[in-house]
Amino acid sequence: MDASELEHFKSFRRRFPLGLVVITTRQPDGGVHGLTTEAAMSVAEDPPMVLFFLGRKRGTFENMEREGRFGMCILAEDQANWSEYFSTQPRPPKPPGSMHTAPGGVGVIDDSLAFFDCKVAAIHVAGENTMLVIGEVDGIEVREGSPLIFLAGEYLAAG
Repeated sequence: MDASELEHFKSFRRRFPLGLVVITTRQPDGGVHGLTTEAAMSVAEDPPMVLFFLGRKRGTFENMEREGRFGMCILAEDQANWSEYFSTQPRPPKPPGSMHTAPGGVGVIDDSLAFFDCKVAAIHVAGENTMLVIGEVDGIEVREGSPLIFLAGEYLAAG
Protein backbone atom coordinates (compact mmCIF):
# COMPACT_ATOMS: atom_id res chain seq x y z
CA MET A 1 0.00 0.00 0.00
CA ASP A 2 1.49 3.37 -0.96
CA ALA A 3 1.40 6.51 1.24
CA SER A 4 -1.68 7.93 -0.52
CA GLU A 5 -3.67 4.73 -0.05
CA LEU A 6 -2.60 4.53 3.60
CA GLU A 7 -3.84 8.10 4.16
CA HIS A 8 -7.21 7.18 2.59
CA PHE A 9 -7.41 4.19 4.92
CA LYS A 10 -6.69 6.36 7.97
CA SER A 11 -9.23 8.96 6.80
CA PHE A 12 -11.93 6.31 6.45
CA ARG A 13 -11.20 4.92 9.93
CA ARG A 14 -11.78 8.39 11.44
CA ARG A 15 -15.22 8.55 9.77
CA PHE A 16 -16.36 5.15 11.02
CA PRO A 17 -18.43 5.48 14.24
CA LEU A 18 -17.16 3.27 17.03
CA GLY A 19 -18.25 2.48 20.57
CA LEU A 20 -15.66 3.03 23.26
CA VAL A 21 -14.65 0.46 25.84
CA VAL A 22 -12.06 0.32 28.60
CA ILE A 23 -10.11 -2.91 28.99
CA THR A 24 -8.99 -3.48 32.58
CA THR A 25 -6.41 -5.84 34.03
CA ARG A 26 -4.99 -6.44 37.49
CA GLN A 27 -1.45 -5.25 38.18
CA PRO A 28 0.93 -7.35 40.31
CA ASP A 29 0.25 -5.05 43.30
CA GLY A 30 -3.51 -5.54 42.91
CA GLY A 31 -4.09 -2.15 41.31
CA VAL A 32 -6.08 -1.54 38.13
CA HIS A 33 -4.39 -1.04 34.78
CA GLY A 34 -6.41 -0.25 31.69
CA LEU A 35 -6.66 1.27 28.26
CA THR A 36 -9.36 2.78 26.08
CA THR A 37 -10.07 1.15 22.73
CA GLU A 38 -12.70 1.24 20.04
CA ALA A 39 -11.52 -2.05 18.58
CA ALA A 40 -13.78 -4.42 20.51
CA MET A 41 -16.83 -6.51 19.74
CA SER A 42 -18.85 -9.57 20.67
CA VAL A 43 -17.91 -12.81 18.92
CA ALA A 44 -20.25 -15.58 20.01
CA GLU A 45 -23.21 -16.30 22.28
CA ASP A 46 -22.56 -19.93 23.22
CA PRO A 47 -20.29 -19.61 25.05
CA PRO A 48 -20.45 -15.80 25.24
CA MET A 49 -17.20 -14.36 23.87
CA VAL A 50 -15.75 -10.93 23.10
CA LEU A 51 -12.60 -9.75 21.36
CA PHE A 52 -10.40 -6.69 21.24
CA PHE A 53 -7.08 -5.63 19.74
CA LEU A 54 -4.10 -4.77 21.92
CA GLY A 55 -0.56 -3.56 21.38
CA ARG A 56 1.91 -6.23 22.48
CA LYS A 57 4.14 -3.70 24.24
CA ARG A 58 1.43 -2.37 26.56
CA GLY A 59 1.31 -3.10 30.29
CA THR A 60 -2.23 -4.36 29.76
CA PHE A 61 -0.88 -7.27 27.70
CA GLU A 62 1.65 -8.25 30.38
CA ASN A 63 -1.00 -8.16 33.11
CA MET A 64 -3.52 -10.09 31.03
CA GLU A 65 -0.98 -12.70 30.05
CA ARG A 66 0.06 -13.19 33.71
CA GLU A 67 -3.48 -13.21 35.19
CA GLY A 68 -5.31 -14.88 32.28
CA ARG A 69 -8.18 -12.39 32.74
CA PHE A 70 -9.41 -9.00 31.62
CA GLY A 71 -12.46 -6.82 32.05
CA MET A 72 -14.33 -4.98 29.32
CA CYS A 73 -16.28 -1.87 30.39
CA ILE A 74 -18.66 -0.51 27.74
CA LEU A 75 -18.72 3.23 28.37
CA ALA A 76 -22.01 5.12 28.72
CA GLU A 77 -22.63 8.38 26.89
CA ASP A 78 -21.67 10.44 29.98
CA GLN A 79 -18.33 8.66 30.57
CA ALA A 80 -15.96 10.44 28.16
CA ASN A 81 -13.90 11.32 31.25
CA TRP A 82 -13.08 7.62 31.72
CA SER A 83 -12.05 7.32 28.06
CA GLU A 84 -9.68 10.26 28.50
CA TYR A 85 -8.33 8.92 31.79
CA PHE A 86 -7.34 5.55 30.32
CA SER A 87 -6.02 7.17 27.10
CA THR A 88 -3.68 9.65 28.80
CA GLN A 89 0.00 8.88 29.41
CA PRO A 90 1.20 9.41 32.01
CA ARG A 91 -2.11 8.64 33.69
CA PRO A 92 -3.53 11.33 36.00
CA PRO A 93 -3.08 10.39 39.68
CA LYS A 94 -6.79 10.39 40.49
CA PRO A 95 -9.47 8.53 38.49
CA PRO A 96 -12.52 10.55 37.40
CA GLY A 97 -14.97 8.39 39.37
CA SER A 98 -15.32 5.20 41.33
CA MET A 99 -14.60 1.59 40.47
CA HIS A 100 -15.21 -1.75 42.10
CA THR A 101 -13.63 -5.18 41.69
CA ALA A 102 -15.30 -7.97 39.73
CA PRO A 103 -15.26 -11.56 41.03
CA GLY A 104 -12.44 -12.30 38.55
CA GLY A 105 -10.29 -9.62 40.21
CA VAL A 106 -10.32 -6.96 37.47
CA GLY A 107 -11.57 -3.40 37.84
CA VAL A 108 -15.08 -2.34 36.88
CA ILE A 109 -15.95 1.29 36.17
CA ASP A 110 -19.04 2.10 38.23
CA ASP A 111 -22.06 3.01 36.11
CA SER A 112 -20.54 1.73 32.87
CA LEU A 113 -23.21 0.63 30.43
CA ALA A 114 -22.03 -2.97 30.57
CA PHE A 115 -19.13 -4.90 32.00
CA PHE A 116 -17.81 -8.30 30.93
CA ASP A 117 -15.60 -10.28 33.33
CA CYS A 118 -13.52 -12.46 31.00
CA LYS A 119 -10.97 -15.23 31.02
CA VAL A 120 -8.55 -15.26 28.10
CA ALA A 121 -9.59 -17.90 25.56
CA ALA A 122 -7.09 -17.15 22.76
CA ILE A 123 -4.45 -14.64 21.69
CA HIS A 124 -3.50 -14.27 18.02
CA VAL A 125 -0.84 -12.14 16.36
CA ALA A 126 -2.46 -9.53 14.09
CA GLY A 127 0.27 -7.37 12.63
CA GLU A 128 3.77 -6.59 13.80
CA ASN A 129 2.92 -5.42 17.33
CA THR A 130 -0.80 -6.11 17.62
CA MET A 131 -2.56 -8.97 19.34
CA LEU A 132 -6.16 -10.06 18.85
CA VAL A 133 -7.46 -11.19 22.24
CA ILE A 134 -10.56 -13.37 22.58
CA GLY A 135 -12.15 -13.75 25.97
CA GLU A 136 -14.87 -16.00 27.31
CA VAL A 137 -17.34 -14.01 29.39
CA ASP A 138 -18.03 -15.61 32.76
CA GLY A 139 -19.63 -12.62 34.45
CA ILE A 140 -21.64 -9.61 33.31
CA GLU A 141 -23.13 -6.41 34.68
CA VAL A 142 -25.58 -4.39 32.55
CA ARG A 143 -27.60 -1.21 32.98
CA GLU A 144 -29.91 0.79 30.73
CA GLY A 145 -28.56 3.74 28.79
CA SER A 146 -26.83 4.84 25.61
CA PRO A 147 -23.21 4.13 24.65
CA LEU A 148 -20.41 6.62 24.16
CA ILE A 149 -19.51 6.85 20.45
CA PHE A 150 -16.28 8.16 18.91
CA LEU A 151 -16.44 9.68 15.41
CA ALA A 152 -13.97 11.91 13.58
CA GLY A 153 -12.04 12.65 16.76
CA GLU A 154 -15.12 13.62 18.81
CA TYR A 155 -17.28 11.97 21.45
CA LEU A 156 -20.95 11.54 20.58
CA ALA A 157 -23.92 10.13 22.45
CA ALA A 158 -25.92 7.45 20.63
CA GLY A 159 -29.21 8.42 22.26
